[in-house]
Amino acid sequence: PVASPKDALPGRGGIEIGLSSRLSAPPPGLKRFFEDYPFVCLEQTASVAVGLRDKKRWNDVVDSLPALLDRNGLARYFPDQSSTDSAGSVTLTAYLLDIALASGFDLPDEIRTRMENGLTGFVQARFKAPVWAPGRTDARLAAKLTALEALTRAGRKPINTVAALEVNLLRLPSSALIDWYLVLKRLPDLPKHAKKLAATERELRNRLSYTGGRLQFTTEKSDYWWWMMVSGDSNAFRLIEAVMDVPAWSEDLPKLLRGAQERQTRGHWSTSTANTWAAIVLEQYGRRFELDTVSGVTRARLGDASQEYRWKRGEDKPLLALPWSAGEGALALQHEGNGKPWASIQALAAIPAGKPREFGYRISRKVTPLQEKEKGKVSRGDLWRVTLKIEAAQDMSWVALSDPIPAGARILGDGGGRESRIATLTEDKRSRRLWPTYVERTFANFRAYYEVMPKGRYSIDYTVRINNAGEFALPPTRVEAMYAPDVFGEVPNGKVLVEK
Repeated sequence: PVASPKDALPGRGGIEIGLSSRLSAPPPGLKRFFEDYPFVCLEQTASVAVGLRDKKRWNDVVDSLPALLDRNGLARYFPDQSSTDSAGSVTLTAYLLDIALASGFDLPDEIRTRMENGLTGFVQARFKAPVWAPGRTDARLAAKLTALEALTRAGRKPINTVAALEVNLLRLPSSALIDWYLVLKRLPDLPKHAKKLAATERELRNRLSYTGGRLQFTTEKSDYWWWMMVSGDSNAFRLIEAVMDVPAWSEDLPKLLRGAQERQTRGHWSTSTANTWAAIVLEQYGRRFELDTVSGVTRARLGDASQEYRWKRGEDKPLLALPWSAGEGALALQHEGNGKPWASIQALAAIPAGKPREFGYRISRKVTPLQEKEKGKVSRGDLWRVTLKIEAAQDMSWVALSDPIPAGARILGDGGGRESRIATLTEDKRSRRLWPTYVERTFANFRAYYEVMPKGRYSIDYTVRINNAGEFALPPTRVEAMYAPDVFGEVPNGKVLVEK
């Protein structure tokens, strides 16, 4: 039985059925996640390019890399707006090398060598790179293991550096434990190699747990090292990639894959990095294990609507869509022919934003007219000052703040002429208390990114000119931790009526 939510907007959404002949086929929501992903730091643009298998997007990422590497060869999330000497990130550099090699996307030799040399310099302590972490966590060891995993994937053999490490398996987060396992796999000449590898594999197995088929780690609560862009979702897929070629894990692989897929919500996983690893691993698994074909016809029916798909060799990812207007009742699926296709079913609906939501952040929005053609009304040419206030309940890294503007409006302050500079002179920059790492001004949103947002209260304001007449429905204003998206706050916005 299926039904549209009672408060959903009419004429939008319905039942969407993604069919696949393979267990490893990505869910239909994964492609939508990448296509709709709004943030634009280096990690995210690279993740979208790999997730969509889009060579043009990847080439754009590669073209941007020379300006994003620091003097040591480590990658920065954004081009530095204040200094060319700011340090890059070990975690980001290792991630970029990993997904490039795992997906088969090319990096120019010069760029790749600079990044590998940067990671080598970090693990050999030739220079210090900032490794931020909340509380008392051994983030520097985890960062070294991340760097060593990327270096060994690239073919380097840092045996002396690895042999000198003191690693307590029980104290490692699962992401670092997977890194350590991969390093050991690739360096068979290490002293006591067999003993170390067996102990690490035993600890990995000890941490696995299944709840209703959903793969979990027994250490999951302490594994959520969002400041290093890892989560239980990314750990699940990285573990599958790590053991996919290991005979001792062959019987476990289907269960691991199903368990990792059960972790998805809304047809995708939690973060951009987790979704990228999911896309990479699902493709690798399909190439290695799933070669059987499905033939015949698959039919779907809801109320008065029905659709069918006739399977053809070489064709995949068919999508059947049944609108809510077809009626409510039972959704029926049937396959006639050879093979057993998989169906991924999503119920889609447009739900108007209601009350503010606070899950780690509280946000408020205030609009003050600076110039009004007619008091009490909004007219074309009016100038607004928008003030956003944030209350953060905990320390988080890489936080994004997004505030929508009416269609056709223009955010001032991007250097577009003398009028823009004059209008923004009165913005209260001192009250911000925390300066954004990067600010993005688009035709749809004002967006600010913060590398670290400590617990506390902050504000930021910007200036916007209203250019188009009409009635505009704005999405909610939202602040979220990019690598812990369940930590967020949002407040709904009312409609804006702009007079001619």
